[in-house]
Amino acid sequence: MLPMSLKPDMKTLRRRSSMFVRANTDVSAEALRPKKENTYKMEPDIAFSCAKVKESITSLFREELDELTFDHDITSKLSCNLAEKIKNKVRDLKFERYKIAVNVIVGQAANQGLEVGSRCIWDEKTDNQVCVTYHHKDLFVVAMIFGVFYE
Repeated sequence: MLPMSLKPDMKTLRRRSSMFVRANTDVSAEALRPKKENTYKMEPDIAFSCAKVKESITSLFREELDELTFDHDITSKLSCNLAEKIKNKVRDLKFERYKIAVNVIVGQAANQGLEVGSRCIWDEKTDNQVCVTYHHKDLFVVAMIFGVFYE
C-alpha cells in the first residue's frame, strides 16, 4: 500500500485525463485560420435582401412541401433538412461576409395557435431577418432566417 503522499489525488487524475483527451484531438492550423482576410469594412458591399431571400425560400417550400403530409415521426428530420437547404439557398444568393442562422419549426395544422419570439443583439444598419411561413392542408412551417454582417 502506498503512503498518502505518493497517492495521486482526484484533481490530479482528472487534470491528467482531460489533458490526455485534449492532446489527442486533431485540429490543424488551417482549420483555425479565418477563411477570409480582414478588409476593415464596416458596411457590406451588398446588403442582405429580405425580398430575395423570401422569394427563394418560398419557392423552396413549394418544391419540397406541396405533396407532403404531416407525420410526427419525420418532423424532426424534416426541420433539420429544411434548415440546411435554406442555409445553402441563402448562401447561393452571395451575401458576402454574412453569417446565416436558420430556425425552422414544423407542426401539424390543427386549428391551434403558435407564437414564436426571438431576440438578438445586432446592428440595425447591416443585419436583417426574414420570416417565411408555409401552410398546407395539415402541415405548417415557419422559417426564421437571420443575416448578420461580420468583419
